[in-house]
Amino acid sequence: MRFLADENVPFAITDAIAATGFDTERIGGPRSGLPDPEVLAHAVEAGRILVTFDKDFGELIFLKGHRPPPAVLFIREQPASPGLIVARVMRIVGLGENELRGNFIVVAERPRFHPLPLRLVKD
Repeated sequence: MRFLADENVPFAITDAIAATGFDTERIGGPRSGLPDPEVLAHAVEAGRILVTFDKDFGELIFLKGHRPPPAVLFIREQPASPGLIVARVMRIVGLGENELRGNFIVVAERPRFHPLPLRLVKD
């Protein structure tokens, strides 16, 4: 699987995903501050699963009709322990690409899977 972490995602999460051998890219450095539609477009073009704390991606996909990436992991809450967030994300990643693909997944104590809309590119 290939992942794209939004710049708001802690390194502990991206490091844990990468440690499992998955190709993990991160928005940051010269691309810091990239607008959400551009981050989303990059995830789509690169065929990467988007990992984010930003609920705006749900709005872009479900309400504004932007083309979705293979999947989105939306981390809804920030528990007191960063390790708990990492564990929740890794539990979902461990389900495998077939389970993730085509879903907007709310990462929480009880993850929720919402099918992504099938849309052509809308920019």
